[in-house]
Amino acid sequence: MGNKSGKSGPGKTLKNISLPTQELTIKETLGDTTYYYGLDFTLTQEQLPYSLPKGKIRTGSDQHFVVYGNEVTIGGLLLNPGKDVKIYAKKVIFKENSFIDVSGFDPATETDFVKGKTAAQQNTEAGSSGADGADGSDGSASGNIIILAETFEKYTPEEGDEKKDKDDKKDTKKDAKKDTKKEPPKKEEKTEDKKDG
Repeated sequence: MGNKSGKSGPGKTLKNISLPTQELTIKETLGDTTYYYGLDFTLTQEQLPYSLPKGKIRTGSDQHFVVYGNEVTIGGLLLNPGKDVKIYAKKVIFKENSFIDVSGFDPATETDFVKGKTAAQQNTEAGSSGADGADGSDGSASGNIIILAETFEKYTPEEGDEKKDKDDKKDTKKDAKKDTKKEPPKKEEKTEDKKDG
């Protein structure tokens, strides 16, 4: 049975088919890992399984993050404290000021991270060495970053955008030069009034 809006098959076209306007990506979580699949897309913090809490303390993530794609653009800070970020792609592009941070998370309270105790000074003579203090608690472990790609590139704007930016900068410089150029002061002609007499 055929579709009244079009026929499919080799050399045939389908009518009334709309393609998605955004890049199709799939996100799924299995155990302690979130997977993100797609073709060409930009990664931002929104795609990661971690969101920064509103308080001052940066808590740890509970999910590793694994990405599979064709062309993956890193679009800013990607934060996943204490868990892995792995990217497998043909091409990875880094926008300006973008980086991946998997460093250990902050201690939630002082009981989670005990400060070293101050040691009592045994030798109080002038010039004597100070006593060693006690060790503090171990810090939290960081995650790992693994990026496997054929090529790594720095993001550059499209040619039209780049040319427009340069033209805008030139116009701004020209306008600034016009404003700073001053015309020399005009000389006033002195006229003397002659008195008849």
